[in-house]
Amino acid sequence: LRLDPNEPMARVNLARKGETALDRRIDLRFLAPIPAGEQMAAWTNNLATAGRTYRPEDRLRLSAEATQLDPTYAKAHMKLATFYLGAPSPESNEMALWHARRAVELVRETPTPADLPLSLLVLGYVLVQTGQPEEARSVLAEGKPLASRDLIGQYQSLAAPLETP
Repeated sequence: LRLDPNEPMARVNLARKGETALDRRIDLRFLAPIPAGEQMAAWTNNLATAGRTYRPEDRLRLSAEATQLDPTYAKAHMKLATFYLGAPSPESNEMALWHARRAVELVRETPTPADLPLSLLVLGYVLVQTGQPEEARSVLAEGKPLASRDLIGQYQSLAAPLETP
């Protein structure tokens, strides 16, 4: 802070100096020489995904921080959609749906929307779980032809119960 009083990550880490060792260890990533933006958002989101020993609230916080580091990083929005879907709070389904829709919107805006099939799958899953089968059908119908071999099975299993006899 003496070198740069406006350094936000130094302030965050200083504010957390009394927290548990796990929380301090997580925040050491801010010492990496990666500027805030897509790279840092990707790194933070990957940490939330790979940190299986972290508490769920730490993983959720990391994904939320990824969207703050780069609000246009669609994968963090996809991760938040799945986290919120499993949360017990009343507004969690709304948050899950908002983040899933935002991920699709962001992917559509990119010049090469490589993540479109995955973002549509996440949105379809959230729509199914929140009781919106009609919209889920159309989302899954759009994404299935774009899906890779890795995703096609997930599309089929998610869409099967929605098909009308």
